[in-house]
Amino acid sequence: MDKKNNKIYCTDSGRPGLIIIDISTGKAVRVLDNHFSTKAEQPFLTFNGQKWNNTVHSDGIAFDATNKMLYYHALTGYSLYAIPAEIIAKGNEKDIEAAVQLVAKTAAPDGMIVDGNGTLYFADLENNKIMYRTIDGTIKTLTAGRAIRWADTFSIYNNYLY
Repeated sequence: MDKKNNKIYCTDSGRPGLIIIDISTGKAVRVLDNHFSTKAEQPFLTFNGQKWNNTVHSDGIAFDATNKMLYYHALTGYSLYAIPAEIIAKGNEKDIEAAVQLVAKTAAPDGMIVDGNGTLYFADLENNKIMYRTIDGTIKTLTAGRAIRWADTFSIYNNYLY
């Protein structure tokens, strides 16, 4: 939730795009409809050498309230994109498309969240990991193993990642 701009940002993984909801009015606006940054990059992921055939578009999403950036990612893709909050909150499609930034090549995630320091946490679905990207762009592994399977819907409470 973007409290400064009074907006909620959502992904649409079935039909690629982002939805901006104005908290005051309840009005929703669809942006980046079928845009390259919201489309899946491939029709599958690979788990333990087996293809999982499923095309999932823009799915992972996280708002960085500290640095005023919205991050999003297709589930079946390896590109992390971002847009400055001041631009996406206005809902002007032309300006939003021009502001899309390829931030990094990453693992294919589902869940994503940003902490108060601007660190972005995200899943690596294919490799049973939770990764993180620091504000300077460094990507590291937080934890990995069989217990980390399809990490999704992250939350941070009292400085703990759940």
